[in-house]
Amino acid sequence: MNGNNSIAFLASAIAVLVFNPAVLYIIARSFLAMFAGVKISSRLSDSAGKRRSSGKKALSAYGQYINKERSDAKKGYFAKLSQKMLRCGYKGKHAGHWYFTLKVVFPAFFFLASCISNYPRLFGTVLTSLLLFLAPELFLAGRKKSVERLFQRNAYKIYQYLYNQISSGIKVPDAIKGLYEVMEEGILREVLIRLSARYELTRDIDVSLEEVRARFDFQEAETLCIALKQGIATGDNSGMIARQEEVMFSKYLNYIQVQTERCKLKSLAAICLFTAIMVIMVMIPIFMDVSDSMSRIFVF
Repeated sequence: MNGNNSIAFLASAIAVLVFNPAVLYIIARSFLAMFAGVKISSRLSDSAGKRRSSGKKALSAYGQYINKERSDAKKGYFAKLSQKMLRCGYKGKHAGHWYFTLKVVFPAFFFLASCISNYPRLFGTVLTSLLLFLAPELFLAGRKKSVERLFQRNAYKIYQYLYNQISSGIKVPDAIKGLYEVMEEGILREVLIRLSARYELTRDIDVSLEEVRARFDFQEAETLCIALKQGIATGDNSGMIARQEEVMFSKYLNYIQVQTERCKLKSLAAICLFTAIMVIMVMIPIFMDVSDSMSRIFVF
């Protein structure tokens, strides 16, 4: 009787959750977003090798697109989730919905379905649901750390380019417009393209630097924003840029050193494993022969 009451209670709870309009709205919005087509933005990478005049026109056009994209962006819970996904390297209009679906909707459905099928043995259900809830967060934390390391490895190129341009007599605003040229591909190049395009259109460095702050929220990125803003304000901050170049280049060298040590450890582990396999292959026949000889000696 108690089991029937418990099942009835679970069924009632599920009915309340499923038929709640707010819950239905969130679930429907999340699943529609999963199958909705994601609008692919046009890129500026193909215009990098063209003449400077056509490059400025392309930057201006791309800047207009970015301003429209920013104005069309909706604020709210899913916008915050999309911002969180963006800082982990995942962009897209519906990135927040994907995150919500994987972190909340899927674990919730799994928990309710497992409660019905496995009641009253709920320890495994609760543990698995908790792991499903935490898994996206742990994955995004690792992804964000990799984005931060990517920035640290390549930031010295930005400072080096700025220092060379300013030392050559080129004004800081003109140097910012071509900043994306130092990056070959990836997230950093895309961010710098958007920064250059927005500054070409608005001539407002504070607004333009939002492109960097929207993608990176760690100290090295903020220092770059301060250096660019100070360069626009003073017209010459080559001293600060040179110091930052040294700092970031030191981090790059540290990264190379760590990777070298890891490669050495992997090589040593591979050698040890290979040696162990060879020793085992040689010793097994010897042990078999010794065992066979001992059995013949002590047969009587």
